[in-house]
Amino acid sequence: MKKVILLLVVFFSFLLSACQEKTNEQPLVEKAQLLLNQAGFSVNPASIVINDKLFLLNGEKRGVVFYEVGKEQILAEDASSKQWLHYDGKTLYAIWWAVDDQKAKSLKLRTSSDGGGSFTPVVTINTGNGVLAEASVASNGKGAVAVAYTDERKPGYGVYINYSTDSGKTWAAQDQRLDTPVITAAMKAENNTEPATFANSSKLAYLGDKLVAVWQQMDMTEMGQSMLRLVSKASIDNGKSWQAESTIFAAPNMQPIEMVAFNNATTMYVFGMLTDGVKGLTGFYNTNLDANQWSEISSRPLNLNPKVYNISWIKGAISGDNLALGFIASPIENIGKMHAEVAVLSTKTHEWLGESKNLDADKGHELTKSSYLSIVDAGATGLYVVWEDYRNIVPTLYMNISKDNGKSWLSVPKPVTTPGLLVAKDPKLFLGQDKLWLTYFMVKLDGKNPNGTRVYQEFAKGSDGQFILPDISLTMPSQDELKERLIERANKFWALREERKWEETWDYMEPVYRERFEKTEWLAQQGKLSFSKAVVDESKIDIQGNLAALTANIEVSVNQQVSKEGLLESAPPNKQVIDMKWGWFYDDWYFMPNIVFGNHLEY
Repeated sequence: MKKVILLLVVFFSFLLSACQEKTNEQPLVEKAQLLLNQAGFSVNPASIVINDKLFLLNGEKRGVVFYEVGKEQILAEDASSKQWLHYDGKTLYAIWWAVDDQKAKSLKLRTSSDGGGSFTPVVTINTGNGVLAEASVASNGKGAVAVAYTDERKPGYGVYINYSTDSGKTWAAQDQRLDTPVITAAMKAENNTEPATFANSSKLAYLGDKLVAVWQQMDMTEMGQSMLRLVSKASIDNGKSWQAESTIFAAPNMQPIEMVAFNNATTMYVFGMLTDGVKGLTGFYNTNLDANQWSEISSRPLNLNPKVYNISWIKGAISGDNLALGFIASPIENIGKMHAEVAVLSTKTHEWLGESKNLDADKGHELTKSSYLSIVDAGATGLYVVWEDYRNIVPTLYMNISKDNGKSWLSVPKPVTTPGLLVAKDPKLFLGQDKLWLTYFMVKLDGKNPNGTRVYQEFAKGSDGQFILPDISLTMPSQDELKERLIERANKFWALREERKWEETWDYMEPVYRERFEKTEWLAQQGKLSFSKAVVDESKIDIQGNLAALTANIEVSVNQQVSKEGLLESAPPNKQVIDMKWGWFYDDWYFMPNIVFGNHLEY
């Protein structure tokens, strides 16, 4: 009989332990595969998909490493913090920014004509040793390729370019400067031939047989003010010579902008958040094939007041006869949260097809933000947008799909990572021949790898020709059920605190907290206070989405105090009202304690 009782005790102890750890042991629905082992969030390799194979270029301690899933080869032993991969249908270009022991900075390149199997010898693209870590690449698929970059050669900082006509094997012996620093009459009078000009954010595109370059430039005027200009130039000989520059836009005393560019066969589109407080998100497009005449695209039809919203993280994809822009809209006055948005422009009429669409509007509240997004067009299969969504408190990747080139979207987006069980950030979409690839940074909240790693999912097509996405469905309980469970959890939490069962209360802390802090160190800090008569005020519970606020009436006392006579005694209980924040992570409520040195949850 005693053996039976002992077995029952062991069984129920095991069952209780399993119940306490149920959240951490839940399997992920999606099939995330390892991309780079032990690669933290700051590790952000260049990525590209060719013929349904994913390739990476990453700077590491051992050098610049080229990866195919399951394979790797070191292309150079350079120290590199920025890399690019470019493919034109025939040639793969692997480019990296290198810094040597003497702090000389250069752009280097190797090319492959067999899909990354082998590479040509290393060549240096730039002249001199002052190139900065930004570059733009364009090629025509016929052997011509050009790379533009910012260099710190005097005067000021300028946009330079070099070109190759043999698929990157050889380059012009001397690169050339595209921007022309403005030297005013006053500067000439003072013999100042090295103005404090600054040109950067170069963008390249082939429009037919013409190579077009666009950049932004800050110059000084006669009155001592600054002038921001967006400038373009075109070349008919693949970058050897250039036509006169054209000013796309100019404004006095405006700060440099986050500038992006997209193009189809004949038109280049340039967008940026103009910082004058009036225009806001603004676009420009060339109106002739020489790309020396441009028209402006106003954002007024999008209903994004520039005095209310700041636009950032602009991504885009040509979809049929439309250009779909995905971006993040941030309220300037901190009223509300950041949202993922998409706006669609007709490339025929160059007009917006209605207002901007809020991709995360189905949340129905302004408690959590959305952030970094990626967008890709898959032709008849659809237009795909993925972003970081914090509706589940920890970032989850959500996806929306349009089947009509961005005109309409799903009313409710689909999660593509399991909500509440992991941190998923920095999504990037890539299209192959028959697969859609999603790469991202992931920390699974199981305590095994708090530094996280880079992973990927690949979505193959089903029999209907559509990509098969993970079937992730997580139904929230009703409001009454949520409230009942919250009261139960909060009361149990305080009961354990009263009984000084600190280790058991550790499991009530939200999972990111437990991932970030050491349990042993946390336990060592407990026990300095005693709690009694804790009661959750059920009339002051406020539940919105996955977040809840409540108050608890508690008597708190310090365990020992030194009296005037030098004797140790307990301090009398002190009645306190404690405000608490709880979050619903995956399938239960967890306490979200405040952190004295900053909130580690970003929602």
